Amino acid sequence: MTINFGYVRNKALNLWLTGTGRKLIPHRNLRYDDFSFNDYECKWQQLSWNINGDEWHVSHFCSLGEWASNITDILDDGRFDMFTFQNGKDKSFLYRHYTRYMLLVLEMINDFVDILKLADINLASKTQRKNSLSTITDVNELTNFINSACKHKADERNGKHIHFHNHHLPIWFEDIQQPHPFHSPISRFQAIQVHPDGILIPSIVDLTQIIIDGYKVLDYHFLNAPNKFSEFASKHGAQYSESS
Repeated sequence: MTINFGYVRNKALNLWLTGTGRKLIPHRNLRYDDFSFNDYECKWQQLSWNINGDEWHVSHFCSLGEWASNITDILDDGRFDMFTFQNGKDKSFLYRHYTRYMLLVLEMINDFVDILKLADINLASKTQRKNSLSTITDVNELTNFINSACKHKADERNGKHIHFHNHHLPIWFEDIQQPHPFHSPISRFQAIQVHPDGILIPSIVDLTQIIIDGYKVLDYHFLNAPNKFSEFASKHGAQYSESS
């Protein structure tokens, strides 16, 4: 069965909006992400107001929310909806599109990990903090894959990055929902292969679910460790009053 990109994009978009409490508002001939009072960031901001007053602003929350709106923008972009994962030229466009999405996801993961550390959540290492964010994949290995496949790190020739392997390796998208034809692909399950024979691109639906899971993990810790949340909000916030 041939699956159009639009099918998985709309599935990921609906998952994202439902899972984060965001909504789309029309603007000119586009739609924008109205992240206000329904999403996690605004929920946390309101919790901080209960502690420090309604002019207390924790910039981490708004910055995270603004960045996450880029995810909404990409998932609401229907330009490639009729592209298929099997067509050679279509695959080139979709590969770049997924690359942009994965870079956004990577920064979201890094932000979650940093906030867990700043909030003094009792996880011993950065790898543990990453892997606490979701149960559907090894998040640390996913970030290794994104760093390797998308950022093309130019370190020494030690086999650690796809930059040294990608001699026109064939691409397969998990969102095809069929078994891949490779023996040793570079993937989110194993970012480094000695002799890779392909690149397995993560499902955009799974990538979206991982970020939703990360929000839930932060929310769980904030609600179940109110003293640590209070310390975090007090330490990293400041008085702010928006001018008219």
